[in-house]
Amino acid sequence: MRKHKYEQLRQQILEQIRTGRLKPGDPLPTERWWAETNGLARNTVRQTMLLLEQEGLISRLQGSGTFVAESVKTKLASGTAPFAVVVLNVTTDYYQRFFATFEQSVGQMGRSAVIHNTNNDLDRQGNQILSLLYQRVEGVVLNPPSTAVTPPHHVRMLQDLGIPVVLLHRKVPHASAPVLEIPSFEIGRQAGRRFAEAGHRRVGFIAALRTTEAEKVLMGLRSVLENAGAEVPDELVDFGTMAHCDAESFHQYESQLEGVLGRMLSGNAPTALYVCSTEIAEYVYLLAVRMGLRIPDDVSIVCDGGSHSSGAIARRLTRITLDERAAAQLAVQLLVEMRQGRRPLNDDEILPIPLGFYEGETLGLACARRWISAAHSEGS
Repeated sequence: MRKHKYEQLRQQILEQIRTGRLKPGDPLPTERWWAETNGLARNTVRQTMLLLEQEGLISRLQGSGTFVAESVKTKLASGTAPFAVVVLNVTTDYYQRFFATFEQSVGQMGRSAVIHNTNNDLDRQGNQILSLLYQRVEGVVLNPPSTAVTPPHHVRMLQDLGIPVVLLHRKVPHASAPVLEIPSFEIGRQAGRRFAEAGHRRVGFIAALRTTEAEKVLMGLRSVLENAGAEVPDELVDFGTMAHCDAESFHQYESQLEGVLGRMLSGNAPTALYVCSTEIAEYVYLLAVRMGLRIPDDVSIVCDGGSHSSGAIARRLTRITLDERAAAQLAVQLLVEMRQGRRPLNDDEILPIPLGFYEGETLGLACARRWISAAHSEGS
């Protein structure tokens, strides 16, 4: 992605300030000089100067010229506008812990942080990005919705104004920005190893929505289990239709999930379930208990989620964890590097979020007895 000419000139002037070639109080060359030296139109130079003035980095005095602001070093070191985090569901433990760490990290640099919730809605994301443009934020961590493809201009609008963007969890097609990616295939592989070690040979898979990430988790899970002589058969795979992350959507999905579990946990039932996300796994846990099953004696549950959980059920769930604290710290590092010109705004490096494992209480050894029949008999 090419930068606009006015942004290229802005970076050139900022570099001269950072290296000391231009010092606080120094006069800047005329707009005509900048235009002729760089082969630019006067309107382009004027746009650059207006942007730098709005940022408080230069001052223009009528009849005297344009000068480097006396406070420019402080401005460049600490910034005045906040960093922003735009995520699809602020209510989860994962995102709350991510933002808390992010806010702490930018606070140590004298900056503030704001968070926006898209509810996994593309139109809402677009409106929030427009709002951030007016706020002149220092940088944005953007967690694109999983339900629709984010158009590249959602990223480019910010970058064209010199605002760095870090993408969280997934790429935006035809846009270039560093990505903190969920290593979905590896999550599936790690879960598969845990199941295989515990002797599970027939595993079910549940996701609230068919996404690229969920499909990769399933692929990783199957790759390990098949090598161990186990399986995740198609009839035990369910991709739901929960597009949004509000309370109503969760309630509707809970009703669907009850039917899914009733179908899976009958007949030739699995001895274990893999569930995408801690929040959905909590529903699965409660529904399974309501069916009269004991966890993990009758059926094991493994899910993915953050390294920290506050809920009573979530703390019991065995899960492959994403290190949300490390992800937040890395996001801040990337934003600062781009703000300081040490990393290009259109850098497209992909950095996997570190994984861990939380043992919990919901993964047990595979049980050979026909527990489902016994459970049905007790409930009849």
